[in-house]
Amino acid sequence: MNINYLSHIKRFFLKFFPLDAILCTAFVFVLMAGVGDLFNRVSFLNPFDHALSDFEMMDLVYSANIRDEPEIDTSIVLVNIGNLPRRFIARELEVIAAQKPLAVAIDAGFIPDLKPEDDSLLDVALSKIPRLALYSMMYHTDVEQEGGFDSIVFCNPRFARHGVPSYVNMVTPPKSNVKLKICRLFHPSDTVKGQRYLPLSLQAAWFADSAKVKKFLDRRNPLEIINYRGNQEKFYRLDASDLLGQDESGFMGLGGPLISLKDKIVFMGYMGDDFSEEKQENTIDDKFFTPLNENVAGKSYPDMFGVVIHANIASMVLNGFPIDKMSDDWKKIWAVFLCYINVLGFFYIQRNHPTWYDLFVKMIQIGEVFFLLWISLMIFAHYHYQADLTLAAFAVGFSGDVLEVYVGLKEKLREPSLWLKGKLAGFSGSKGKG
Repeated sequence: MNINYLSHIKRFFLKFFPLDAILCTAFVFVLMAGVGDLFNRVSFLNPFDHALSDFEMMDLVYSANIRDEPEIDTSIVLVNIGNLPRRFIARELEVIAAQKPLAVAIDAGFIPDLKPEDDSLLDVALSKIPRLALYSMMYHTDVEQEGGFDSIVFCNPRFARHGVPSYVNMVTPPKSNVKLKICRLFHPSDTVKGQRYLPLSLQAAWFADSAKVKKFLDRRNPLEIINYRGNQEKFYRLDASDLLGQDESGFMGLGGPLISLKDKIVFMGYMGDDFSEEKQENTIDDKFFTPLNENVAGKSYPDMFGVVIHANIASMVLNGFPIDKMSDDWKKIWAVFLCYINVLGFFYIQRNHPTWYDLFVKMIQIGEVFFLLWISLMIFAHYHYQADLTLAAFAVGFSGDVLEVYVGLKEKLREPSLWLKGKLAGFSGSKGKG
């Protein structure tokens, strides 16, 4: 019984784990690593690398509107401060304070002292907001330094005393420059000199519902993916002219908002000089590229103001739609598993239907690659999970051609062996005859 049992196990392993399939699968990943290294080293391939460096497959979910259309988040209001002087920003704040909002977050520095009368008005207006998140910016004292920040700058101490410092730093790719700031991620919290800070978005959300923010922070991810609800159209928004009246002399006084701000989170920041289409599109100040940009690869113009990104993050956390991400280990496991299954199947076709190999294999590969990418997009769009199967798709796409190379190499290596065996056989035969 033991011998029969072991023989069954042996036949099972020989059938489903043949040495050729294992070696060929390993060969696929060796060649993939080599091709990847070639792209990094060869200079003439750099333009392709740069053109696609700002592209991720999941961007298609947003740019091609594959997901279900999100509704407007009525709990958040965007308020534009444009290029208003501080006295008019103070008047905006007075209008907002009178409406008793849940919290106010201001994405503006207010760092230097300006006109004393303007600063006094702003000081008084800020004091009327009980739950206030104020600007701070983390930085490196050494511009060449990488990793965690070692310094932080706050807004003017006169104003900072009225609110909680909250950093406005955006996470963009390391190779990014001023003209290419793609924002997909953010730090849920950061520490400078032992002091922990929240980003402006989460500090505002904390004022609204600290339990939800705490639950989000308990995930303990150093970086989180932003699940974008949308651009400005997905929130209530007010321009300066919607809050402040204006008489014939151009004086701006206290007006009234078009919507109630009571129990809402108000994000104030720069969103163009005003809401006219020309002023919105032709400015790049405090503006970033996001996955919502219609130009998926090789983006040419930023599409979202920083304050709107903060609003998206707060909306994601408060509505319970964070994005989970497949780990690197699981990406590799899926890639190896799917590649190995394909190699097994392709060996079967190669041995039993060699004349149809190219047609069958190419059809299977094309269909499978498109299916893997499609299922990744659908999972991301509908379940807020980034099942990144790109590595698996590349492995499947490589496997058919690599198998032919493997078989060819194996036969070439066998030829000297067969020749040597023939010589030895001939030698032993002639010796026997003698």
